[in-house]
Amino acid sequence: MTQSTPPPDSPGAPPPPPATPPPPPPTGGPAYTLGGGQPGAGGGAMATQSIPPRGPSTPPPGQGPPPGYPPPGAAGPPPAGPPPPPPGYAPPPPPGYAPPPPGYSPPPPPPGYAPPGYAPGGYAPPGQGWAPGAVAPYMGGPPGAWQAQLAEGPYPVRVDFDIPPHNSRFFAIPLLGFLARYVMVIPHLIVLSLVGILVYLSQVVLWLIVLLTGHYPRWGYALVGGYIRWATRLLSFMFGLTDRYPPFRLKN
Repeated sequence: MTQSTPPPDSPGAPPPPPATPPPPPPTGGPAYTLGGGQPGAGGGAMATQSIPPRGPSTPPPGQGPPPGYPPPGAAGPPPAGPPPPPPGYAPPPPPGYAPPPPGYSPPPPPPGYAPPGYAPGGYAPPGQGWAPGAVAPYMGGPPGAWQAQLAEGPYPVRVDFDIPPHNSRFFAIPLLGFLARYVMVIPHLIVLSLVGILVYLSQVVLWLIVLLTGHYPRWGYALVGGYIRWATRLLSFMFGLTDRYPPFRLKN
């Protein structure tokens, strides 16, 4: 005997069983759905997969941080520089170096040499300048030559400047004081140029006299020295070292 089942929408048919809800995803990570249907809609199979949370990865053997460094993710900066040497450590000597033998002493300085910081025959004490007769060890020449030259006095050509108690403010006016000085020295420039021509022509005669006699004549000192003295006074006035107008003469 065959028993037929009435359709679900006919009167008197039993109700369909309720749909089973999908199981909840396991805890510990997000769940991802695999399949094409919706849960409980009868569309297709559904499967869920839980991915555990990512934690600190462990490096393979031999690839971890060097000794003394904290592991990845740990707080604290790495140590600065290499570790200090052990107590009593000394660096090795350079190649070819050998310590002096017991009882060794350095050789004495050469005769006449004075170490720096001592005046006579050497350097002057610090803060006292160059002492009379003090000669540096590196100066050449025969023994005693430099000492004798320095003992004679200063250089034979000397230039002295008298510092005035005050200077004129007129010559300090921009552009006006500069032009005033240069206009005032025009007569000096004309006369001094003529004297300079005479000085350059006299050099031929002066060289010949020195060659034959070995002495520079007195009139040469008066002419050439006076020309240099005159030019120095003129330049001193032009550059403002003095406000006194230079005289028209070769003498002092």
